[in-house]
Amino acid sequence: MEGLCISGALEVWRVRVGPGCADDRLDAPLSAYEIDRLSNAGEAALVGTYRNKVVDLGRSLIRALIGNGLSLPSISNGVQSFPTVTIADLAIFEMRFGNLNSPTAPTAADFQMEDVTLLHTATPVVTYPTNFTVRWSGLIPANTYVGQQVTEEGLFAVNGALFARTTFPAEAIVSGFAVNFAHTFSLTAA
Repeated sequence: MEGLCISGALEVWRVRVGPGCADDRLDAPLSAYEIDRLSNAGEAALVGTYRNKVVDLGRSLIRALIGNGLSLPSISNGVQSFPTVTIADLAIFEMRFGNLNSPTAPTAADFQMEDVTLLHTATPVVTYPTNFTVRWSGLIPANTYVGQQVTEEGLFAVNGALFARTTFPAEAIVSGFAVNFAHTFSLTAA
């Protein structure tokens, strides 16, 4: 029997915004096509690609999804329980961003982000770049949080459960630039 492997990464893009740019106003996350277009125009630059960690709760969400949510009383990490009512409750619903100095690397046991005060929350745009890939894109709009930094990102389900968490070197938020985050997962045979 073949197994299933889920791997993913977070791409962080800095996008120039303003008069004379390909996009003079950026208020929604960018698709892979839009990133390519802006990158070719010299107005988007990849800051970094970082491996994510699908946490134990995330694996429980996948299990519930494959099982269609049937006979599943709840998803729990031993500290907090996330009741599952419908399959819709399992969908990735939110990207959260933190700015804690030097957050610790993600572990499978994580059930929340290390920075619980949060810098920003975004409702991601979901796309399917290939038959076996799903991508969530979230944005910190230009000229918001200028002078702050972002160091951590988490994907959360509708029911509040943390699915995956990523930490990375501090990305400074500067005037005239938006920061686009693209969290991609690929499903491959194991």
